[in-house]
Amino acid sequence: MSLDAWLIPSKLSPPALPADALLREALTATAREPAVTILQAGPGGAKTLTAAALVRAIGGEVAWYALDQDDADPTTFFTYMVAAVRAHVPPFGEEVRAMAGQGAPPKAIWGRFFQSLGAYDPPALTLVLDDLHWLITAMPDLVSALTYYMDKLPRGVRIILTTRKRYPGALGRLSAAGTVRVVDEARLRFTPAEVDAYLRARVQGLADDPAFRERAHALEGWPLGLDLLTADPGRALTVQSQGLSDPDIEAYIAEELYHSQPARRRSFMLRAAILEEPTPEACREVLQLEDATEMLQSLEAEHLVTRRGEAYVFPNHLRSFLRTEAERTVPAEERRGWHRWAAEHYRDLEKAELAIPHLIACGDWRAAGAACRAAFPRMRHDGRLALIGRWLDTFPDNAFEQDPYLLIWHGSALARDGRLPEGLAAFDRALTAFVAREDRAGQFKVRVRQANIALARQENRDYANYLLAAQALASDGEPEDLADLALIRGHAAEQKGDLEGFRQFNEQVLAQKDDGSLELAASRYIAHVNLYTYQLHRGAYREAHGHIERAIAIADERNFYPYMLAAKIQRLHL
Repeated sequence: MSLDAWLIPSKLSPPALPADALLREALTATAREPAVTILQAGPGGAKTLTAAALVRAIGGEVAWYALDQDDADPTTFFTYMVAAVRAHVPPFGEEVRAMAGQGAPPKAIWGRFFQSLGAYDPPALTLVLDDLHWLITAMPDLVSALTYYMDKLPRGVRIILTTRKRYPGALGRLSAAGTVRVVDEARLRFTPAEVDAYLRARVQGLADDPAFRERAHALEGWPLGLDLLTADPGRALTVQSQGLSDPDIEAYIAEELYHSQPARRRSFMLRAAILEEPTPEACREVLQLEDATEMLQSLEAEHLVTRRGEAYVFPNHLRSFLRTEAERTVPAEERRGWHRWAAEHYRDLEKAELAIPHLIACGDWRAAGAACRAAFPRMRHDGRLALIGRWLDTFPDNAFEQDPYLLIWHGSALARDGRLPEGLAAFDRALTAFVAREDRAGQFKVRVRQANIALARQENRDYANYLLAAQALASDGEPEDLADLALIRGHAAEQKGDLEGFRQFNEQVLAQKDDGSLELAASRYIAHVNLYTYQLHRGAYREAHGHIERAIAIADERNFYPYMLAAKIQRLHL
């Protein structure tokens, strides 16, 4: 029987590279390739296509070997390896096959393989082992032996490896020497700007459609997902309650990312995906999953979760699928129990923001409202009003009646989202509730926000009326709302060219007694930035410097990271 009689030819053939393939140009246009490139990412991470593009960019001959689960045997593996090289070096490898068949140690077999290859002195040959993850667990000694030879390759020989599992062993020395380049999932994913560019190139008619763009960006740069989403733009796409839904994407996730896992791991994934912040502690405390650390680490090793500090994060597309699958297969009362325990866990840790979705899921609206009031100021100043709006959209009317302050947050979020009539209606409902309760502080808060919207829309008559109503209630206003009103009046003065009034109103903000609230701190930051601009235009550079430094100090103390960046950019003008 000839060497090739039982081999599958397609396993030794590089894939065709589509003209519109999703590829990261920065990874495929490197002038000087390292000896070894390792592409490691989860399913659909474009590892194989990127390897094919790298081969094309490098040039020369390629020996391609696409592995599967039946290749986890030294004889089978090296028979295919020899066949791949023989396409370019016909007499190659008989002694390598013999050693594998005799059970020689992997390190010795690899040594003879590279020694024999070097003897033929090929001008340029790239060995590609596609889907090496089939061997990482089943044949760790063979993979370890390959690592040993990575900096001992014959001249002109390069290696490209693709794997769903994290490549084992220490590669730090080899990476530092420039011998090995590890390209992980983060580098294979597309940035938001690259997603937009790809949409414009491939689906021009839908590239500017807000709903379609939202679906595309929900995939977080996942190459296969973007490819499937844009393959047939005319296909009907629907958005389910948990996020993106597309038939091909859902089918791929179900087959490759979920049903291919062992039953125990599938059960763990369903439960862990319920949590807003899956940590080993939360999985143990909330879901009684005692093996949480080991399970999360194994999922990370296979690029099914990403670690961020102590927490692990599922990709959006997988998390959405798992939550939908849990709704379909897990009894509703059991899921509500998980959410109740999760909410209690996060509240005990004083993480109100993480508790909110769980409180919403189990319908505890009173507790959800309290958590919202605790979490929303920070979220507002982190630029997450859209998420506030999405959460509050789920609240029933009676929850707002119990806590009309939530209507103010909802109105602000709706107005910011372009849903102005709904936002103004929310403010009106809040005002009615505060009047009925004789809550003048609440009424003042509403009037300040109404005045702000009227000023932004240049509705001068409405602005004047709201301003008068607010001033009549100011004696009962909270410091943060008094500061907001002063900022609004300062902005109005600036629009009229009244720079002295602009200065005075911003100084009124700084004169407010600091009550320690996040909202007042943000207003004080804005006032310092405004006064910096005022003094800079006057040429009073020392005074301007003092204001911008105080703004930076507030941003640093309160962890206002976007504000910090903005202030430091402003400081460059000095």
